[in-house]
Parts: sequence; structure tokens; C-alpha cells
Amino acid sequence: MAKKKFYAVASGKRTGIFESWEEVKPLVYGVAGALHKSFATREEAERWLAEASGGGGADPAPAPPKKKARIAAPAPAPAIVQPPRGITGDEAALARYPAHEQRLLEARDLFGAIDAHPYEDSDEDGEPPQQMTGYFPPWENEIYLNLLNKYGQPLKENHRAVMAFQQEFNYRVWSSVTAHPNKFNGGQTTHKTGPRGGKIKSTVYRDWVEANGGKWVGFQWQLLDSA
Repeated sequence: MAKKKFYAVASGKRTGIFESWEEVKPLVYGVAGALHKSFATREEAERWLAEASGGGGADPAPAPPKKKARIAAPAPAPAIVQPPRGITGDEAALARYPAHEQRLLEARDLFGAIDAHPYEDSDEDGEPPQQMTGYFPPWENEIYLNLLNKYGQPLKENHRAVMAFQQEFNYRVWSSVTAHPNKFNGGQTTHKTGPRGGKIKSTVYRDWVEANGGKWVGFQWQLLDSA
């Protein structure tokens, strides 16, 4: 039979002498500066508590909770709207995107049609369609980040990631896909021009991390689903 213990809490959500760890645990866990100790007898616990609390007795009344200052919740990050597959069939919807993104969306739909019908010739001249390069817009970055967090980097030794990225970005030149992780942290230029000329650096990944708690781990991504 386990020996009975007495638990003295000198600093916590409540202080005093308690007879079970179940009573003490919620009073001290996660509390900064919590001070507690177990003893074989109540007398020892009371003596330690009196010394630890500067001569005070056991079981003092709990102090009234302090009112916390109300902190305004941060504004939610604006949602990134994903252009639907097949958007090229809607000229008005496609026209809302910059020229580079329109070409990306056209290439994505074209390659998607080829994958859906691999034995049909979708190009009148019989030449294979050209894969895209250039900056990744926010909607592509969101897809890319989700794949990174799920599979890791699309490196040769990471076959699952390679397959997933090739399927999603089959309309892009592969070297632009594999090099992209190193550009998220401000190394990618956008299509926008700054006030003094030159292209503006992208902060889309940094902003995404701050708003959504992304799992950036330097230039090597962890396989989060490997456990």
C-alpha cells in the first residue's frame, strides 16, 4: 500500500497543504514560479510551508484573481482564393489575374486536360505544350507550402514528395519547382515594381508564417506525416 503524502504549495494558483497530487497538479502546472513539495507528515509540510511563505500559516484563502488586460485579437489573414481548375473557360474570371498568372492558369488547365486524356492530341500542331517558369503567385505558394508540410522537399531521395509535386505542378519546369523552397523567405521577386525601380521582394512566406503559424525549419523540411 502506498504511503500517504502531504503536499505543500507555497506558490501557485492556491497555496496550502493538500493530501493528493490530483489536487495539486492543476494548481502548479503551467504556473510561472510555482513552488511545491511533498512530505511524509503534515507537520513537516506545515513547517516547510511556513518557512517558504515567510512565516505564514497553511491553507490561506486564495487571492482574488487578477483582471487581465484585454488584448485585441489579431486580425485574421485575408484568405487566399484558389482559382478553380478549368478557369480558362471563363474569360471574365481569368481576366482578373495578372498576365503571368493567366499564362500559368492556361498551362495548368492544358496539362490537366492532357493528363485526363493522355492519348488525345490537344495541340493542333502536334508539338508538346511549353512548361512555365517565373514567380509563384500566392495561390501557388499556398499549394506549395501545403505539399512541403505534408511530404517534405521534392528531393530525389524523397520519392513521395517528388510524385506529389510533379502531379500538382506538371505545368511548370521541374527545376523551378525544386528550387522554390529557398525563395520563400524573401528571395523571390514579384511582378510588382518598387518606387525606385526594380522588382519588389516577396514576403508571402514570411507573412504566411506570421498569420498562420507555418512550420518553417530552415531550408530542410521535416516529413510531418512520417511518425
